[in-house]
This record gives sequence, C-alpha cells and structure tokens, in this order.
Amino acid sequence: MILFFVATVTRLNAQTVSDFESQFLPTADTFYVDASYPGTDNGFYDGLVYYPCVYDTTWQIDTLNTVVDTVIIPHWNSGFVYSNVRNIITDTITNQAAAITDSGYLSNTYAVAKGAQTYVRLVGPGSDVPLRSLMITNSTYAYLNMRDGKNGSKKFGGATGTDPDYLRLVITGYNADSNNIERLIDSTVVYLADFRTPAQYILNTWQNVDLSSMVQVYDTALRHVDSLTFKFESSDNSTTAMAAHSYFCIDNLTTNESLISVKNVTAYVAKVYPNPATNVLYISLKDNAVQQLVVFDMAGRVVTNMPVNNTEMQINTSGYAPGTYILKLLGAGNSATVRFVKQ
Repeated sequence: MILFFVATVTRLNAQTVSDFESQFLPTADTFYVDASYPGTDNGFYDGLVYYPCVYDTTWQIDTLNTVVDTVIIPHWNSGFVYSNVRNIITDTITNQAAAITDSGYLSNTYAVAKGAQTYVRLVGPGSDVPLRSLMITNSTYAYLNMRDGKNGSKKFGGATGTDPDYLRLVITGYNADSNNIERLIDSTVVYLADFRTPAQYILNTWQNVDLSSMVQVYDTALRHVDSLTFKFESSDNSTTAMAAHSYFCIDNLTTNESLISVKNVTAYVAKVYPNPATNVLYISLKDNAVQQLVVFDMAGRVVTNMPVNNTEMQINTSGYAPGTYILKLLGAGNSATVRFVKQ
C-alpha cells in the first residue's frame, strides 16, 4: 500500500533518466529513423522526454552510387535519432549517426541530433519537475571534419593551431504560460570545440551539463523547464549559413524529482493499492482536496485521465500493457506522484 502526503510541494525522492536503453535496435551499428511520413515530425519518447525527428527523402544516401543493388542509408533532416553505431574512423556523411566516444555514456545506446537549432519537450510529469543534467559529446562526423578540415568544414585552429575557432551549443530552457507562450527560464553554453587562448580542444568525451539552475518564479509560482532548445553558434561560417557540421550526441537527460523539497507534511492524502496492480488500482482519498487522477506511461503519454467525484476511486488497469506507470494526483495548488507496476 502506498501513502501520499500533503505538502507545499511534494515529489518522490527519485529521478528519471532518458538514456535510450529501452529503445529497440535490431542489430549493432544501427540507428533508427522513422521514414513513414517524410517531411513531418516522426519523433520518439524516452524517459519523460519527447525527441522530434523529421525525415526527408531528398537526403537519402546511395552508398553504392548505382542503379542496381542500391543500398540506401536513411538520412534525417533535423531532430534526433537513437543509435548504437560504433565508428570513430569514417569522416563521411555515411557515418552521421556515430559518437566520437565510440559508445553512449556508460551504455551502448545514445541519441544524435542534427540541425542548426532543434529542441526536446518534457512530457507528462516531466514537465513539472526540475532538470538535473545531461551528457553531451561530438558526433564522429563533426569531430573528424573539424579536426581535419574536410567536407566543407574548416580545419579548426588552422594550419598553426592558433586560429580562434569555436563551435558551441547554446542550451536554453523555456516554460509555457497559461496562453502557451514560451517564456525564457535560463540558458547554458557547451563548447564542442574551442581554439581560443588558452583552451584548444575538440570535445571527444562525454561532458556533463548541469541544468539544475533552470528555474524561475513567474506570477508567484515556481516554474521549471518544460522544453529545451539547442542552437549552434560557430566561428566557421559561410556567407549564408554555418559551415561547421551541426551534429551533437546526447545521453542521460535526467529529471530530478528529489530536488523539490517537501514541506508542511500533514496527514496522508491517499492510499493507493495494490502495487503491483493486475486489473484494478484502488485509490482511497482522505478528503476532497484531490480533483483529478492522471496516469502516464513511461513515454509520458496519458493513458487515463479522470475527474475525482468520490473519496474511493478505482482505475481499470486491465487494458494496460505490463510495465511501470506514473499516477499523478492533482488538487488546488498541490500535486503528488507515484510509480506503480502493472503485472
């Protein structure tokens, strides 16, 4: 049996990591692009995060360059793909989905982003908790071309290593107001390459990026980030666009529910049982403070959303796929969340 408690702000002492390990890839050295609807967003969910991806048939790569026995490598136009490709040698576009680290952060799978500016969106309960951190590194393709000056990229540092070249990623957090207008929370900068004195490097390890400061007070309410944008800036530019290749790799985007303190704890709000559940999840409420029950799957999708009209409630879980779910209880100015398992 699970007990919820009333608090000024209440969360479980937990965190959720988007590490892409639950994403299916059929073999090693593979990455996933949904080519079902070219030109539209065919992204994916992982943890409490939505990663957009736009596929464009004009960007398909014919690796054999022949009409017969053509091998097509799918190419995405912008956004994210998840990958387990291990290749730190090939510097051509056929190796666009590899990380220069040769793996994810302490894992096999990671995601690769492409585009001068892209974004991720926090979903479900992820849109109402603090961010903790994420890991960033270069793709093999971008790294080798900055190092060697190939495929349209300048050799960073120049022939002598003294050119003050840089490639940086500006990560900005936003929160939507009641009119769905995104308001700036905070931003941070990650240098994927930096040849300004005294720093001279091209990033080839996983770098931790602290996102915990991304919080603001609006209209007397504490607002956490519900989306992140990633924008490239570089010293290597053509007359119309950035010449450096706009790829980066991401892993372990972490939300940290434990960063919100629990205050003014009084009596329990609800008893929730059984856990694991089979066909029915029972919620016994202490009073009428809870107004809405929402259940999310681990991809952040809402699977049940129901108003509270009694202190004794039931949720039919017979149609749920086996796995872990998040139950959120919403009231006037307060909320509480808990995970439960459907057998």
